[in-house]
Amino acid sequence: ALDCERILTKKGDRLARVSIVNFYGNVVFDTLIKPWAKVVDYREWITGIKQSDLKHAPSYPKVAPILKKILNNKVVVGHSLKEDFEHLKLNEDEYDCEIRDISEIHFFKRKKGAAASLPDSEPLVPLCSQSDCSSPSTCRHATPRYNPFNTSEKRKLKELAGEFLNAKI
Repeated sequence: ALDCERILTKKGDRLARVSIVNFYGNVVFDTLIKPWAKVVDYREWITGIKQSDLKHAPSYPKVAPILKKILNNKVVVGHSLKEDFEHLKLNEDEYDCEIRDISEIHFFKRKKGAAASLPDSEPLVPLCSQSDCSSPSTCRHATPRYNPFNTSEKRKLKELAGEFLNAKI
């Protein structure tokens, strides 16, 4: 799974962190990236990134070759990967990987303005706590710890996994 965090600079959104975890949720790669433009908003409440975190971070050109090596010939799963790959400045000519973007799967889409229907008796477990709001944490939690799906929905998920990910669950 791949996740990128972006912050707002005077030149627009810029990449600030790239995280990759493997199938088992182990961190394969996780680095902060120092933007070249002046930062206007670190979006700390979303990214968990502070100004001091980027002080000694590498620039993107130093990180890009490593990313290309890691992603080559892999199946990459994530949410809104098109945006992440645009910010990573990777195009299809530079890497050979299969993309599985869960934002494109109808099953995971919610109608605009619709609230999640969760049983009142079971609380929703947040994707990350204040102490662990990190990009690897987001990757690991691509599969929720809380499973609000009923039996027929679980069957649909298994079928999707088989069809979309070539995986058997």
